Amino acid sequence: MKKTRKELKDQVKQAYSGRWGQMIGLHLIPFVASMALTGMITGFFGWFTPQPLFDFLTSTEELPTEQFTQLMAHYWPIFILFILIEIILSILQTHFTIGPLYALLDLLKDPKNADFDWLTAGFSSFQKPTFKSNTLLIIVSNIFIFLWSLLLIIPGIIKTFSYSQIYYFNRDFYEHTGKNMGILDMITTSRRLMVGNKWRYFVLSLSFIPWVLLSVLTLGIGFLWLIPYMNGTMTAFYLDLVKEENFA
Repeated sequence: MKKTRKELKDQVKQAYSGRWGQMIGLHLIPFVASMALTGMITGFFGWFTPQPLFDFLTSTEELPTEQFTQLMAHYWPIFILFILIEIILSILQTHFTIGPLYALLDLLKDPKNADFDWLTAGFSSFQKPTFKSNTLLIIVSNIFIFLWSLLLIIPGIIKTFSYSQIYYFNRDFYEHTGKNMGILDMITTSRRLMVGNKWRYFVLSLSFIPWVLLSVLTLGIGFLWLIPYMNGTMTAFYLDLVKEENFA
């Protein structure tokens, strides 16, 4: 029987009891590292970018077609480099968000005996067993979501829900079998797990809206507690989906 929203959230609260400080640190440290990396790379790129191109990239105004064509003719190698840097940064930022989820998997599976270093556990997605597969999953799943979004925004959102379990399953499958599943197979597995559960996932996500609004009213301070709470609940949701899964 599937757990209710209350049961999922109660599971997280119980697991977090006496650990809230660690959970905040688990999420805050990778976030700060991600922002620092982004700032350094963006600053470095801005330092050597020609002023006309820099003004275009940072401006909210639309250039006339002729001026845009001339700009691209002169600076297209740098423009392509900028796009590549943005893609790489996006991939790395996703890794920073995946890391804490893996620590939460260990915690929620066995709250009493979970053993991880909350100072470094947030970077676990960068470790060798899952780094390559997670990177490929980030790229492939986002390509699929983008293509579905070209049809209409709703199909893109639905596919986002369908692919929401891929990073969890990637870690779990490796832990159970000692090997990585194929990228498309993992995406297919996530789609299968979410059959009949997308609406449940959607409603669970909506249930945090009041807390999001409250966190905004606290000038963002509330997100220090809310993000770990939300991620823990979504991790509990995944564990509820796979409690009868055969990983062999």
